[in-house]
Amino acid sequence: MRISIDDISPFPTLDVLSAFVRHYGVDPSFVITGRYDASTHRRALDGNNDVVKDVIRELSPSTEKTLSEPTEEPIRLHIA
Repeated sequence: MRISIDDISPFPTLDVLSAFVRHYGVDPSFVITGRYDASTHRRALDGNNDVVKDVIRELSPSTEKTLSEPTEEPIRLHIA
């Protein structure tokens, strides 16, 4: 969890993002891109944890890197 919320260099892991999406019922597309997508939101709400992880993988900025590795522009989570 610590690497996912680091102020300087956050690198969220797939497990943390999936847990966040499932716990709060948010759209994974909004969490990853900042844009709401009703279809990904519905898939996440209707699916199990594996479905949520698949949706997040589909939305990840690079298929060559895992979410836990640094990207050129780190994904920042803004939790209110």
